[in-house]
Amino acid sequence: MHSADKPRSVKSNLLLLGPACLLALLALSVTGLSFQYVQLTRELNRSQATLAQIEFRQNRIKALVNECMEFSQKDPGILPILQSIGIKPTQAPTSSNPKPAAR
Repeated sequence: MHSADKPRSVKSNLLLLGPACLLALLALSVTGLSFQYVQLTRELNRSQATLAQIEFRQNRIKALVNECMEFSQKDPGILPILQSIGIKPTQAPTSSNPKPAAR
């Protein structure tokens, strides 16, 4: 009877080997995808923190520029500085004798 049982046990072992290999492959895939998810989440958090810092600095610079523009109305001596850095455009000199339009 042992000789008849032996091929059956080898066959059943082979039948179990396929699903076991499939399960191991699935477990490795899930592990790899989980690792990739964690890494991408960390990278996203770092980029969001960097973006928040950039927005904070931009808001501070905008507030400083607005304050400088308000100050330039009280003291026009700051206008050359604002014009040199491009905050306030230079005004073209207007002539006192405008030319009439050609007809």
